[in-house]
Amino acid sequence: MSTDPYSGVLNPLVLESAQRFEHILARAIARLTSLEKWMIVLGVSLATGIELGTQVAVNVILVDMKGNVAASQDQISWVIIVYSAAFFSVLPLTDWFARRLSHRKYIVASLLLYATGAFGCFLSHSLWELLVARAIMGLGGGAFLVRGLITLYRFYDPQHRRMALLTFALFVTSSRALMPVLFGIVTDLGTWNLAFLVLVPLAMIAAAFLYASLPRGIEFDAGPPNVDSFGTVCLVTGLIAFQVVMSRGEQDMWFQSGLISFMAIICILSLAVFVWWDTHPANSNPLLNLRVLLADSALATGIGVAAILGALLAAGLYLLPLFLRQIQGYSATQTSWFFCVDGFSTLLGIIAAVKLMQRLTPRGVVLAGLSANVAANVLFVFTLTPDTPALNLCAILVLHGFSLGMLLPGVTNVLVGHAHFRYIAFAMTIYYTFRQLGGAIGVAATVALLDIRETLHSGRLLDTANRLNPIVGDVVRHLGFRLHAQGLPSNVAHEGAFRLFQLMVAKQTALLTFIDVFWGLALLGLVGIVLVLIFARSGMTKTVPVSGISQHY
Repeated sequence: MSTDPYSGVLNPLVLESAQRFEHILARAIARLTSLEKWMIVLGVSLATGIELGTQVAVNVILVDMKGNVAASQDQISWVIIVYSAAFFSVLPLTDWFARRLSHRKYIVASLLLYATGAFGCFLSHSLWELLVARAIMGLGGGAFLVRGLITLYRFYDPQHRRMALLTFALFVTSSRALMPVLFGIVTDLGTWNLAFLVLVPLAMIAAAFLYASLPRGIEFDAGPPNVDSFGTVCLVTGLIAFQVVMSRGEQDMWFQSGLISFMAIICILSLAVFVWWDTHPANSNPLLNLRVLLADSALATGIGVAAILGALLAAGLYLLPLFLRQIQGYSATQTSWFFCVDGFSTLLGIIAAVKLMQRLTPRGVVLAGLSANVAANVLFVFTLTPDTPALNLCAILVLHGFSLGMLLPGVTNVLVGHAHFRYIAFAMTIYYTFRQLGGAIGVAATVALLDIRETLHSGRLLDTANRLNPIVGDVVRHLGFRLHAQGLPSNVAHEGAFRLFQLMVAKQTALLTFIDVFWGLALLGLVGIVLVLIFARSGMTKTVPVSGISQHY
């Protein structure tokens, strides 16, 4: 009787391929030199670093991009939506593409595609050109993080994997910290297009490293798997429709819009059919291999935590630059320096998590990270003002980045850290798909909450102003006298005073709105803590033992 817990869950053809792949990979690893292994680490680290760093950087300069392509604020938001939709649609397909093209060819092709999209952004002078280029970048960038981590988990045994993962974390977090600074400086001194040009040689260098060092002939399947057209169409259609609903729902009044209603129906039907087909026992070529969840209790019970981590990451990435630029009035360069603090604090959190996992369980590290994240968001609530000192913001960002640094390796270790590398690609792809799903929901909920609470606070402040009309009138008159004393005509001074008062109300409304959203993020962190505690006894820390010649991996 087989001791493989996946036996009877996955299709027999997949199990057979997994056993064959284990032997092939073991021989390939034995032939790799130390230099080749480090070239692999540097290649996947550079690829992932530029993608994640650019995601942050584009959020920082989004306000500046709309002028060059003659777009409104609503239209320029499609720069994020299109990239996210392309990224999200390709993410669950990465394992299938790697099996079809080979791991080496796929990751190199993805880098070349990403470089092409970045060069297209550099050449863009209209909105539609920019959107096409961003879609190409998303199709390439969706592979980097998941395939990079799969590479490190496959090619390094646990004894040496820690150093490889720390090097990976150093590159990724440094890029997340420095890439926004680069984009901000280039945007303020020149144009945002030039910043995208820098990505092209970096992607080409990563592609050259991986092309030269990744072994050939380590395909999972004996031959390229058949194209699952039905499953692919259902999955991609469902994910794109989901991304459009999440990204455009608030702007288009949700289900009052015919487009949003149509996309929601398409999303539900497409994803429901895909889940049925992907888990069907007769499907010998599943795209996501969701049946893995039946054998891996840690992954199955932890996908909710993965979604919460994705929501915390994406919502913070969207919310912080918006606050710094709209409320605090910082430029792109100044805003990027705050993200630099947050990024390097994330690296410190990752190092601390690795050290703590030698004493605590990964679940304990996740609980500590979530607690620190809740504390950071609560500190934002009680510290934010229209002119909060930069030093105070940096202190909170240190804690915020540190908490994310603890969560990233902690959650990954809890969910996929004990999966055998026969099936690590399946587990990793499922984990990151649900994390991206949580990210899309987190941004959509943030946008909706900002709009709802802004309307509420605006009404309350205007109602208060009406009830305090004599006092408000005195304030406006005092402002008018001050402006008139500066040499303005009395009628201009009075109108200017009224506009200043309106701006003060608008700014206070926006501030209260941001505070409410930070309360929401704190509450989300508390939900994550509860989920970790609940699922602790139902499999989140259980391993999935698999016998085999390379069990020591």
